[in-house]
Amino acid sequence: RRLDRSRPALDLRAYTRARASEARELRLRAAALQAQAREEAEAALEHEEPLVTFEDAGDVLGMVEAPLLVPDGFKVVAASPTEEQLDPTNPASDALIEQRIMVRFEHYGWCVGTVTAKVNDGRRTIERDRVNFVAKFDVDNGAATDLSS
Repeated sequence: RRLDRSRPALDLRAYTRARASEARELRLRAAALQAQAREEAEAALEHEEPLVTFEDAGDVLGMVEAPLLVPDGFKVVAASPTEEQLDPTNPASDALIEQRIMVRFEHYGWCVGTVTAKVNDGRRTIERDRVNFVAKFDVDNGAATDLSS
């Protein structure tokens, strides 16, 4: 009887091809699962609140906002500017130009500034609030800061 040596070789090649195909499929599936996990992690981070807020850090570091100390030349008044004065298109608003003001900014506290100009362009906004004046504050080294009404 004669041995057919080609038969076992064909079986071994088929086995090797099948294993290579399985390995390729497993690598593709693993890559797809990693991509899916990465996308889910990124989506979760977008909706997650920060672990530490500015207020938390201030509490831990013992930082508190300084109390309002009224500088020389200022007095605390109960009256705010009138609606007419806050409307930059109204001539009454001219009375606010060059006036010194104090504004409380979140994370900075109270800041002293000077109203420098009126804004008559209704398209100029901050977070959808119309800007009506520009003021210069002592803490911003002369850079102008918009003030919304």
